[in-house]
Amino acid sequence: MSKPFSYPVASIGITTSEIPGETAVYIEFSGCRQNCPGCHSSHLIGDHGDKLNLADTVYNAWAITQKYEGDITAIVLMGGTANKGITEKSLYCLIQALHNRTKLPIGLYSGREEDISKYLDVENLKWLKVGSYKEDLGGLEEPTTNQKFYTKEYVIETNQYGVYAGRTPQWVDTTNQFQMKGE
Repeated sequence: MSKPFSYPVASIGITTSEIPGETAVYIEFSGCRQNCPGCHSSHLIGDHGDKLNLADTVYNAWAITQKYEGDITAIVLMGGTANKGITEKSLYCLIQALHNRTKLPIGLYSGREEDISKYLDVENLKWLKVGSYKEDLGGLEEPTTNQKFYTKEYVIETNQYGVYAGRTPQWVDTTNQFQMKGE
C-alpha cells in the first residue's frame, strides 16, 4: 500500500499579483532546496510548514474560494517542484484534486529551470513560471530576468479536409505581462 501524499504547506491566502488579471488562492510550500541568493520568498526555505494531507490541502483552498465566491478566479501553487518531499506524482494529484473541487484553473511557480514540455499534458494547469531567482537579473518584472511565465494555449488541428481533428497544447511565453511598460 502506498503512503498518502503530504504537502509542507507554509501558508494559504489570496493574491492579485501572481497571475496577471486573476485573483488567486495561493498555496506556498516550505522546504525549498534552491537557496537562491536574494530570494524574495526566503520564508519558504527549511522544513517549517504544516504537513497537510491531500484532502486537507484541497479543503483549505476550497474554503477560501467559497468565502469569496465569484471573486476567486484561479489557484496558484508557489513552489512544489523544488521542495523537499513533493514528488511530481503528488504535485499532479494535487493539481487535479484542486481543480476537481474548485473548478478553477491552476498555476504553478516551480522556482527552478526545467523542461516545460513535461507539464503540457497536466490537465487544468494553465500557467507555469520557471526559473530560479537570480538577484542580478531580477524577477519577472525586470526585462533582464531569466524567469519565464507561460500560459497554456491550444492549437486547433484539422485534417486534410479542414475538419476538426483535435487540439494540441502549447506553452506561450507571456512574461511581458509582468514587465513595466514605459511610464
